[in-house]
Amino acid sequence: MQPIEAFPRKSVQTRLGPISVRGSGESGTALFLLHGIGGNADAWRKQYAAFGGRFRVTGWDAPGYGESFSFSAESPTVEDYAGAFVALMDAMDVERAHVVGHSLGGLVAACVAANHPARVDRLVLTACSSGHATYDEARRQQVLRTRLEAFASGDVRDYARARVANLLSAAAPADMVEEAVRVMAQIRQPGFPQATRMVSASDIFPYLARVVAPTRVVSGSRDGVTPPDLNRKIAAAVKGADYVGVEGAGHWLLIEYPDPFNAAVLEFLD
Repeated sequence: MQPIEAFPRKSVQTRLGPISVRGSGESGTALFLLHGIGGNADAWRKQYAAFGGRFRVTGWDAPGYGESFSFSAESPTVEDYAGAFVALMDAMDVERAHVVGHSLGGLVAACVAANHPARVDRLVLTACSSGHATYDEARRQQVLRTRLEAFASGDVRDYARARVANLLSAAAPADMVEEAVRVMAQIRQPGFPQATRMVSASDIFPYLARVVAPTRVVSGSRDGVTPPDLNRKIAAAVKGADYVGVEGAGHWLLIEYPDPFNAAVLEFLD
């Protein structure tokens, strides 16, 4: 397995500000990887080499993550994140691309596919977040408050270690747990709280109804964050979409079960 340093970060200057990315592959169809709320471009280490031989692969650091610019608004919308992604595509001279979104990244990817249909060739939503806007208001506020307070109250590495227990299955080996902790321990202010508020205020389903790109939804059978039933519902909301389950996998299946995950993505993109 190649170290993450084999795919060095670079900064792309967009009309909104700098966005840092990692990538593998210099030619072929563009393929963008959009991380989840606890991730960043490092989360896709096991995908860069697997996809890079066939695609021009780019994993972004969303606004407020890595070395990317941060939004000025305390509570940016999913449309703000989608606009930043389109600005990145423009700055990289990419007119149309395959897009893979994990968790929060799936919410952003669905918004892009709905609002900018000409920019998305094929769409993969994995362990996809639906947003919390449809929750009962008391529950929504409780989840938001708990996440923000837990992040603000202690060391980010301690927070990451506590959260990773819910992101991988109980069978994940120790070295994989440490890899996931290293990724999540990079979250920072103000990006993580902004992304948390965005998820709290968002609902993916109005976007899914307008997606025309061929779509596949992939999730783990042991995902307790965005459960399989939710991801099946997400797949059913996109005309013509299919669903692939990865047996035994938790929420971060791209880290824990890369081989079946990569196979499901490549089979669909081909």
